[in-house]
Amino acid sequence: MQDVYGTVLDAETLEPIDSVYVYKQNDENDFGYTDLQGHFEVESISGGFFGCPPMTVELKKQGYEVESAEIEVGSHAKVFMRKVNN
Repeated sequence: MQDVYGTVLDAETLEPIDSVYVYKQNDENDFGYTDLQGHFEVESISGGFFGCPPMTVELKKQGYEVESAEIEVGSHAKVFMRKVNN
């Protein structure tokens, strides 16, 4: 089982961003949303016999640029999202 955790922050204000859609790259069946503190968790079946490889997640929220992050299994990552310039 792959479990990755993280916190999503605004790249300018460093404030947490809630309601960000976070999903495993190429598999939107494994997804989650950030809470009010910007925290998320995504779980997936690894399919690996010799340890779990890092998981790449995509992050989307209206008004922000789409981001991706590679996260080591069992670790916590900080991901910074930038607002879209209008």
